[in-house]
Order: sequence, then C-alpha cells, then structure tokens
Amino acid sequence: MSVFDFFRGKKKNSIESSEASIEFGFRAEGITYRLPNKSTELWFTWVNGARIYTETINRWRNGSLLTRNEKEKVFNEVVKFVEQKTEKPIIVISADDSSKDLWEQLCSANQLLIKNIEYTSSEKQYQQERNMYLGIIKAGKKLVLDETEIRNEKEIDEAMQKRRKKTAA
Repeated sequence: MSVFDFFRGKKKNSIESSEASIEFGFRAEGITYRLPNKSTELWFTWVNGARIYTETINRWRNGSLLTRNEKEKVFNEVVKFVEQKTEKPIIVISADDSSKDLWEQLCSANQLLIKNIEYTSSEKQYQQERNMYLGIIKAGKKLVLDETEIRNEKEIDEAMQKRRKKTAA
C-alpha cells in the first residue's frame, strides 16, 4: 500500500460493509461514506489523534435524515474503517445532539475499536470560537466575520449572535 492509497482510502470489500464505500477526504480530513444511491460526509480530524464527530452522522447529501439503523450502520463501519486504516479513533459526542444516547450505546458496543470518548457542546464551541476571535483582535490583526470588519469585543458578540440566529432559523 502506498501513501497515496492511505489518503484516497479504498473501497471496503468485506461482507460487513455490504455495498458501502468509505474514503478519507482531501488530506485525510473528513470521511465520505457512499452507498450506491446516496452518500454523506462526516467530520474527521487529526487534532491530537483521529477524531470522528458523531453529530455529523445525521443527513444524507440529498438532505434526508438518516434513520436510527442507518446511523448505527454508518457509525459502526466508519469506526472499523478508521481503526483499520490508521488508529483507534476518539469519538466526539455533542451533549446537544439528540442522538447522544445512541452514540454512547454504540461506543460501548465498539469499545475495543475506540480509543476514547470526548464530549463537547454548542456552547463550548461558541466560547472557543469567541475566544479565538478575541485573540485576533487583541493581537491587532484584522478580523472579518460574514463580510463585516470587526474591531472590538462588542462587535464580535453582535456578529456571533447574528450568526446564531441564522443557524437557528
């Protein structure tokens, strides 16, 4: 297997993956899970270890929601894929995800293939993003959010609140 095979991924041809193909995205960031008639993209990063973000196992590319059985199938096959291709993954579960209990059950059932479980939340992500923007402003660098130049902490909060309202709508 060459280095290029690693980044391209290869179709799994084992019986347990049935007709699915699983591949890493560009620079092995992200994972594409394909069935003959639909596909989905999962967040996957290498930040301090291989990380799969379960909250992205929710919609097919055509916009339809994954069923519980489809979520289980995608999760199980992607965890096996990552473990076989690289290392045991860290599973990142959002406390805000309505499927949180399912992800915890699946992690328990696949504990030999998983390195660790980490929890996050929308609020935690929001605060991390805010702190990053604040650091940019304090360093005297230019910050533009949604085509608006931001000059101070108050403008960061206003821009982020606008973005939150758009996302909620």
